[in-house]
Amino acid sequence: MGRSSLMTQGLTFVPEDTAAQRLSKLEVRLGALASAEDVALLADFLGLRPPTRLQLNPELQRRKTIDLLARWNLALSAHPLFQEPVSVYVMPVDTFSARAEKAATAVFSEKGG
Repeated sequence: MGRSSLMTQGLTFVPEDTAAQRLSKLEVRLGALASAEDVALLADFLGLRPPTRLQLNPELQRRKTIDLLARWNLALSAHPLFQEPVSVYVMPVDTFSARAEKAATAVFSEKGG
């Protein structure tokens, strides 16, 4: 299962969805993280046409996408539904932003992990 297959399943995309319906589902699932840039980053990541044009060099876009995925994962983990213990994949620190690192540190220090 590829990266977008797992995400499209989690976003409840179905083959009958139009691009507009998929973008709408994406915005709803992102919740508080649904800034125009974040929606555009994730839309592009999923192979959808971003609603706003991204004018980032490829490396910056990659880093921002990784940061968004980390922030989204942390936001989801704070939801009561996900309070059961989980395994976490830890990537090298240089692959995500200082903001995501700070958020991860705060979460793990609060949880005693």
